[in-house]
Amino acid sequence: MKNPGLKVLTDTISVPNRTSSLEKVRGFIISMLGKTSFDERNRHLLVLAIDEAVTSNILFSVETRRDGTTKVSVDIDDVRMKVVIEDTGIDPDSCDVTESMLTETLIKARKYEMGIFLIRQIVDEMSYAYKKGFENQLTLVKFLK
Repeated sequence: MKNPGLKVLTDTISVPNRTSSLEKVRGFIISMLGKTSFDERNRHLLVLAIDEAVTSNILFSVETRRDGTTKVSVDIDDVRMKVVIEDTGIDPDSCDVTESMLTETLIKARKYEMGIFLIRQIVDEMSYAYKKGFENQLTLVKFLK
């Protein structure tokens, strides 16, 4: 049960899966972090981690020809900041995917490994869920110290 004295702040932004959307998402995150008690260093680190996650999501969507949107939801309370990044892009028809396309996609995905390492160094919790045909969901949590 939640403590009724906790102040809770939530907001969501949805953007097309295009790199031109990144600036809008970054501004949204900076605005939300301005309402927290995180110090300047942690704010900068969180912007970096969230920006890396959204950028990787959008670039992967573009490279795999997945249309759709990326939704970023922020939930802040007196204990933590939770960010949920959802990709509602539709996977291409699996019948159209060749072995060479799959191999190329896996090779491209490897370049995102450093981004995952960076994100894990900044946030306290990270989880990923995949629901075929529906969405990919990455959840990042940073606790207020």
